[in-house]
Amino acid sequence: MCSVEVHASFLAAGDNGVGKTTFLHQLINSYRQAPGIHYKAAAADGCSMHQFVSDPESLAIRLGPIRVPEERLNIQLSLQDSPGVGDDINYKSFLRMLVKHLLQQQETDYKLLGGNIQHLGPAMAGTLKNSVTALLYFLPPHKLKKLDIIMMAALSQLVPLIPVVGKADTMTQQEALKYRDELVAALQDADGFVGRGDSSMRPLEVNLFQFPDEDLLNVNVTPSSDKHIYFVITSDTYQDGRPVRVYPYGVFDAANREHSDFIVLKRLLMSDQNNGFWSLQDSALQYYYNFCTQYEAAGMALDTLVDSICATWSPYLDYDEYLALKGLKEADQSKGLKGVFSGLSRKGSLKSQQKNQLTGRVSMGGHSVVSMGGHKPKALSRANSHGGGALEAESSLPHGGALEDAVVY
Repeated sequence: MCSVEVHASFLAAGDNGVGKTTFLHQLINSYRQAPGIHYKAAAADGCSMHQFVSDPESLAIRLGPIRVPEERLNIQLSLQDSPGVGDDINYKSFLRMLVKHLLQQQETDYKLLGGNIQHLGPAMAGTLKNSVTALLYFLPPHKLKKLDIIMMAALSQLVPLIPVVGKADTMTQQEALKYRDELVAALQDADGFVGRGDSSMRPLEVNLFQFPDEDLLNVNVTPSSDKHIYFVITSDTYQDGRPVRVYPYGVFDAANREHSDFIVLKRLLMSDQNNGFWSLQDSALQYYYNFCTQYEAAGMALDTLVDSICATWSPYLDYDEYLALKGLKEADQSKGLKGVFSGLSRKGSLKSQQKNQLTGRVSMGGHSVVSMGGHKPKALSRANSHGGGALEAESSLPHGGALEDAVVY
């Protein structure tokens, strides 16, 4: 009896330097040497914005087929890396890059499947060859940034999103518990955490994907509101086949559930022994159907849809306004400095003339005028007392203010 081919695609996004790339390699390490499984590595380590935009496939890891004989399934996996948030200091441009990538993948499936297939319902789960099944959004340890909440709010409208805290071994147990509570509070009230500058802006809401309680119970996790955030350790160092981080004071084992949520997340994402894999597939299919409706409403013009989505969230990422204000301020400062230097030049010329006049009268009773009584002539004293006035006033101008307030950190 023939097997059914099922596709799963995971995209790692979020902060730089928190282990996104290492996580992807770690996720499929145990499958790489298995017989009958083809493995295609990414073309290069790291992930530049130019490469992601021009050739995202070169940054993808392909693995499969992973055969599940009892289910008559062949699973094809794709793991896609992406640039870290902040690689482009223009956050609007960065958001557009990610939004366009996600929609392009869905558009490719739309064309492959011959248009909208919503009438086929849930039976199509697992058949999307290109659409992202889940976006793993990596957060830094210790401190959550408003920028990350904004990005998650925008991207979670397009695909299932799962928050992952990288480098969890940098926190003590108490710090991790406190941080988990802070994350839960911020994610449940994203609008309150970020703050809206204008009531006309769309309220922020992060639509986290949450594995059903029964899926969590299948991996021995007690369901609760904070169990949908995963604290992981990643490493390129292996001992006895297990990824570890070695310190002078001990060893952190990424596959040890007391040290890291990595093994729990891996089983939920990829294991055929629980229903988490299919819960994700069902959710991804619903997001795809939503795309089909929006895509057709936009006249099947992808850029129009991208523009519409980004316009919703761009007011929260007002770097462009900051840049414009910064340009105006610099222009004003440039004009002011030109006036200052022009004034200083005129005063310098006056001082030079006065000096020449004084030196022309060098001998007055055998003494130089400028040394009489150890005092400078009144004309020079007045000139010197005002020589730095305009420059001092310019340097005391307030810096930052509205410009700093325009940037979301």
